[in-house]
Amino acid sequence: MKNLALAYYRHDKLQEAEDLQTHVLKIHGEKPGSDYSETLSIMQNLGIIWRRQGKLHKAEKLQRQILEIYKEKFGLDDFVAVKIMQNLATTYNCQGQLQKAEGLLNQALEIHKERLGLDHLETLDIMENLATVYSKQSQFQKAQRLEAQVLKICEKRLGSDHPKTLNSKQNLAVIYANQGQLHKAEELQIHILKTYKESLDPDHPIILNLMQEFAKTYIAQNQLQKAEELQSQLLEIHRKKLGADHSETLSAMQDIAITYHRQGKLQQAEELQSQVLKIYKEKLGSDDLQMLDIMQDLAATYRSQGQLQKAEKLQSQILKVCREKLDPDHSKTLSIMQDIGITYFKQGKLQQAEELQSHVLKIYKESLGSNHLATLKIMQNLAATYGTQGQLEKAEEFQSHILEIFKEKLGSDHHQTLTIMQDLAFTYLLKGQLQQAEELQSYVLKGHKENHGSHHPVTLKTMQGLVYIYKSQDKLQIAEELEAQIIKIQKSELGLEL
Repeated sequence: MKNLALAYYRHDKLQEAEDLQTHVLKIHGEKPGSDYSETLSIMQNLGIIWRRQGKLHKAEKLQRQILEIYKEKFGLDDFVAVKIMQNLATTYNCQGQLQKAEGLLNQALEIHKERLGLDHLETLDIMENLATVYSKQSQFQKAQRLEAQVLKICEKRLGSDHPKTLNSKQNLAVIYANQGQLHKAEELQIHILKTYKESLDPDHPIILNLMQEFAKTYIAQNQLQKAEELQSQLLEIHRKKLGADHSETLSAMQDIAITYHRQGKLQQAEELQSQVLKIYKEKLGSDDLQMLDIMQDLAATYRSQGQLQKAEKLQSQILKVCREKLDPDHSKTLSIMQDIGITYFKQGKLQQAEELQSHVLKIYKESLGSNHLATLKIMQNLAATYGTQGQLEKAEEFQSHILEIFKEKLGSDHHQTLTIMQDLAFTYLLKGQLQQAEELQSYVLKGHKENHGSHHPVTLKTMQGLVYIYKSQDKLQIAEELEAQIIKIQKSELGLEL
């Protein structure tokens, strides 16, 4: 029965796996009998199933119980204890309890360092997991140092072209990308992809995964055409190899639809997302958790098209499923609540938006802390709501706090830092602090020119904002000169004679 439960789990039949694993555990007894290892193994498997189902509180409670039982019986300084700690740390990670995850992984790491040594593969695995937790806490420097240490050991012990070494390079590339060091990320990914292509078939899963990550880097660089071309190649490979309704094919369709959305190709995005959603409904039913991502993406497309009622209706359906099947503070539940808050904002339902955003912010602060990037993102949305309501002091307070943290964690020229600077500049404008608004907007323009060039839409939009600020100060000559530059660039982009 235990093997059958594992087979169910591997085929994503999680309810069947849970039912069977619960039955097996009942046979062994709620508490371990003479065979501790077998009972604890069953409990471990059940905890992992609950985690996959999004039942994170149940998983955490069971895994903490397993850890206490093992600690009392055997202590916490052997390999089994490390595995239990890693499982619980993964659940904490999924819950956003990142400091708890960090503490357990550090404890597990010390045990492995002492018993296996720093260069053992299992020690390196824990170091990589810990680097991931650091990244999720926006401690990118710590993550980078740890991953660089892993990479150095892998290169020395396994060679520069070993799969584990290349995987470490890919992890480091992701850390670079998170810090806005996109050229460094791209250089590493080019090397990794080139190395794998020399030994693997073009449609090997590793190659396809790297292409997917490469596309993400292009998106972060705003090279959306390159991203679309790469994602189109991926989609064609998946369709030929796996079929039109395989989960990998559907995932590739979702990715390219998001790129369409970013490019403003909203009709194409909607058509593709609707197609994916229809296939999922036929395969899984209307309330399966696997459908939530594509429903959320489609709702975002509706919102961008101005179809706000359709967006709200779909988002309400998603929230209903989340509340029925997931914990109240599950990341997916909070994510869709954030989305509904934005939709309320767009509809002018500012009080409802504020209430929802404040609720999500409270949970994020408790679980992630005030300075986590996810917390700061919801603060940014709430600040926009405050600004639109005329609560400019609150908006400025939030935006100033976010800006300081972004400068520290991401750097002054990161695109997220520039975005919050622009938000704060607009708040200054509304408050009549025109000189401060001009200084910030000018810095934002300089950053966008360096990051994207003078002809990029983001740069042009920033220039237009600065024109408005100049005019608000009666600096009409400099405003006219900047407007002339904008018109010249726009005509050039359209191929018109000047």
